Amino acid sequence: MEQATGFKHRISGLLESAIAKKGTVLYVLQHYAGMYELRVHLPDAKMENWQKTQRIKCKVNAGRYRDYTPAVWDETTRSCSLFIDTDHDGPGSDWAQSLQAGDTLVYLGIDSYGRAPVDTAEQVFLGDPSAIGHFFALMQLANGMGRITGCIIVKNEMHREAFEASFPSLSIGTAESIVEIESSPGLIMDQPERQFYLAGNSAMVHLLRKLLKQQGVSAHKIHAQGFWK
Repeated sequence: MEQATGFKHRISGLLESAIAKKGTVLYVLQHYAGMYELRVHLPDAKMENWQKTQRIKCKVNAGRYRDYTPAVWDETTRSCSLFIDTDHDGPGSDWAQSLQAGDTLVYLGIDSYGRAPVDTAEQVFLGDPSAIGHFFALMQLANGMGRITGCIIVKNEMHREAFEASFPSLSIGTAESIVEIESSPGLIMDQPERQFYLAGNSAMVHLLRKLLKQQGVSAHKIHAQGFWK
């Protein structure tokens, strides 16, 4: 078993040395318990070409990588933010909490996923804290394309208050559960000018999609992106 693990790490090391790129952590900001923002400089990133949400595959440990969504990017300075929910155990959470300004960020690449925001009057964002980067990226891509509404599911009451204080620019509220969202029919009601964007834990996204379909929302108006921890 140890030999197999060692072989796997050697292979990943060869892959990393062949294609890996590097960035620099500019600062680390803890918004509240469990939520970290990493501001990073990525000199090789072509941010001016980003027309969809992007994912960056970061090295978080030997032979281990996690995908995060670059958000709030600045083409001139080649910098962006990675919002990482560490309210669960895992190598990604440990990595995010260990970083300091000046640390090197190693990543295997950046590519697009999902679809570009649809030009519509209202965009409804529904998700959990792991979707913060995704939603900020959508907001930047949708600049001038309509108003943003929605809700983030945050189970802990204190964290809900901290979330709303930390991210006022996101302009969406919080809820304790999907049940609370279901009890707000105005939020999930289908309307001609609405598009729905779901993101976060894959199981939660599945339930949200099911809820919207039960409310009569057409499948082509639901844009879902599930993340695995």
